[in-house]
Amino acid sequence: MKGKSQGSGSGGGMMHKWVLLAIGCAIVAACRTTGDGEAESRPVGKPVLSKAELQQARVAVNFRNHVRPILEERCLHCHNKRAMPGKFSLETAAEAMKDGRRIVPGKAGQSMLIVVLTTGNHAKTMPAVGTAPPSEEVEVLKRWIDAGAEWPREITLRPTE
Repeated sequence: MKGKSQGSGSGGGMMHKWVLLAIGCAIVAACRTTGDGEAESRPVGKPVLSKAELQQARVAVNFRNHVRPILEERCLHCHNKRAMPGKFSLETAAEAMKDGRRIVPGKAGQSMLIVVLTTGNHAKTMPAVGTAPPSEEVEVLKRWIDAGAEWPREITLRPTE
């Protein structure tokens, strides 16, 4: 009887742990998204661009003045050749656009850069850590991509310190 009790007790304990794990995962998933599929409201970071720069970007997005500062501040500390060798680097136009999925000129909605910034799936939302970019900055990136994603060849991005 004693052996039977231990055997069923450890099996029951293992089942109990799996149930608790499943419940915990469900709670985390529910907390990370809202009913409409949007990402939970995580803290939004301070804008990289000034109000004047955001206003200028509404008229015409300029890579040097509008896009570069956003990518360098929000993305480059992880998405560079040193931090992610052989993976998704945003240091140059060639790297950022090499697979035809990361940045798709003229198609912001199909660009992974925009998808990961706006998805309600917390497992894929970028940035993976830290604060979310303000919606105005995401809009700047969308307008830039929809306008053709011009990126001067001579510009290589560097992470901010």
